[in-house]
Amino acid sequence: MGTAEKAIIAISLLGLAVTAYLILYHYSAVQLVCPNGGGAINCEKILNSSYSVVHGVPLPVIGFAFFIIELLFLRIKAKEPIVFLNALAVAVVVFLIYIEYTLGSICLWCTTVHILVIALFLVSLYRAK
Repeated sequence: MGTAEKAIIAISLLGLAVTAYLILYHYSAVQLVCPNGGGAINCEKILNSSYSVVHGVPLPVIGFAFFIIELLFLRIKAKEPIVFLNALAVAVVVFLIYIEYTLGSICLWCTTVHILVIALFLVSLYRAK
């Protein structure tokens, strides 16, 4: 297993951990560790907005599924599908950043996932060469 594959595994596992935490926040009384004042950083505002659920499915659940699919594609050694999946995910990240901008707040947990998705895209491009 090469360095790129190890990086994809590490990034995906971290993504699974973060999205699992956000799923717990969504479905239970788990306290969210994030500043939630009236400033620019307000995770609760983002995670409780109408944009945080798509057709009844919370975005963290979709993110969790994304990281699982990432690992499955890696397992079957599918290079091109991973690059395509990650390109789509980066497009979604750009849209979600726009949503955060329009809501006037940033979610640090969401930003962490966004960075992980962009990192996966870059690593998958490197791996595909």
